[in-house]
Amino acid sequence: MSFSTQGFLADQGLVIEQELLEKYAELFEFTIKCSDISIKITGLFSNANNKQQISANLLFSRAVSHFQAAIILAKNGFSVESLVLSRGILETVFTLGAISTGAVTAADLLSQDLNSRKKHANALLKKIHIPVVGAHYREDLTRFIKKNMDSSELTLYDLADKSGMLAVYDGLYRHLSHHAAHPSISSMEQFIVDTPDGESHVEFQRGFSKIPAALIAACHGILLVCSAYEHAVTTTAEINTAINGCLQNFEEISTRYRPWQNI
Repeated sequence: MSFSTQGFLADQGLVIEQELLEKYAELFEFTIKCSDISIKITGLFSNANNKQQISANLLFSRAVSHFQAAIILAKNGFSVESLVLSRGILETVFTLGAISTGAVTAADLLSQDLNSRKKHANALLKKIHIPVVGAHYREDLTRFIKKNMDSSELTLYDLADKSGMLAVYDGLYRHLSHHAAHPSISSMEQFIVDTPDGESHVEFQRGFSKIPAALIAACHGILLVCSAYEHAVTTTAEINTAINGCLQNFEEISTRYRPWQNI
């Protein structure tokens, strides 16, 4: 079975993974260091004794899950898909960062959650005549909207602002939105093949050029999350030292690889 007949589902995964692990050994070793730190932090969850800490633990769990999934995707050649998850890590760090500054509370997050669902309910009410929605839901939707009328909105921009991370929002987050998450031409470059005569055509193929960027973005995101968690809750002296060490390594690796130069 080959890529030409089964695409990414072809049984070449182990070969691809081994090749990438060897080619980018330094970067994959760094992802393991970052992962080890994040898992150690999850071991502190049992110490939570208030809603703020529980909210921080939930957000941190989401970020670690995204991070490890991003690494699994990258080592199997899914570079853009990995970058999409790293964008999700940044969304989490904006929220966790806002908690760490004290600008957002657990109650605010609950209100935001209900407000988002309320907006969805309002949108469905406007389409109640469409069979797939069903008029029989009108009463339930109306009741939910009325019950949560006072819920308030917190946009990602608001959270980035409250967390003091607008530079990350306007920098890496917008970059990953355009170059990975959104269906832009830039996010689909791996499928564009240039021919010797100066023309181009589309070919469904693997794309490995963004693997370093995918690994570095994931590590950047999880290290920001670890730092935010330290401020929101606490860790240990050992974990703090490990985070600072990885942040220094990250700066050095980023300078050498320059992951955003050709993306």
